[in-house]
Amino acid sequence: MTEVGWRLSGPQRRYGAADRIVDDFREQILAGSITRGTKLPTERELCTAYGVSAITVRAAIRSLATMSLIEVRHGTGSFVTARTDELVGSALRSMIQIDRVSAPDILVVLGGINGFAAELAATAATDAQLAAMANALDTVENGASVDQITSALAQFLNLLAEASGNPLLASLCRLLSTLQVRLAAQLAGEDVVGWRTLTDGLRSQRRAILRSIRDRDPVAARAATLAYHASTREMISGLPNAAQTLTDPQLSELIVDLLHHPAR
Repeated sequence: MTEVGWRLSGPQRRYGAADRIVDDFREQILAGSITRGTKLPTERELCTAYGVSAITVRAAIRSLATMSLIEVRHGTGSFVTARTDELVGSALRSMIQIDRVSAPDILVVLGGINGFAAELAATAATDAQLAAMANALDTVENGASVDQITSALAQFLNLLAEASGNPLLASLCRLLSTLQVRLAAQLAGEDVVGWRTLTDGLRSQRRAILRSIRDRDPVAARAATLAYHASTREMISGLPNAAQTLTDPQLSELIVDLLHHPAR
């Protein structure tokens, strides 16, 4: 970015000025005028360009980082990230917190959108994507640790979403699939034998999804995916302490935390 789109004129309230800086950068980032990976001007340069104090600039940078539009790397500066999953996840976390969305509600929605993703994937998936999905299922079935099994399971569902060829649908599916796997892991614990028992119980249904996509049968792919998610919801509901956990009024906070820290 070689120049900033506007300058502040005259005295401004600190937070009003910060909001205007945020709006300016947000519009340019979302419009593609400032591309992903771009390093933002230094704090001093922003102060000069906008005619504001360092405190105002720092407040604006914090807001942009909270929105997942930029990433502050201490010692090197601030860079545009604007990752789709982070943007969608931020909005989803806010909605879940405000409306206290329940886990069963989320899992029902996930089944529906993954079913649609599988239907699209049956016509859009590439041979490379099908091979990657098959490899992920092999790891689910033969993984040596809970982390390996759960990571492979999330990868399979993410690959399914990506194979749909619809970026928005894929982003929603990835976020909710990751949440489903992590919620199940939290309820099931770290017993690899128990996890293997759980995943083996749904092996044939996962394979049916892959087979129907490979056969280029959209109707069968959607049906197989809906059946799989119905079984998954039933499995999660039957885990130890699930009844208490899934009805806990604080569950929305747990869901938000899982979405906010996907790698933890």
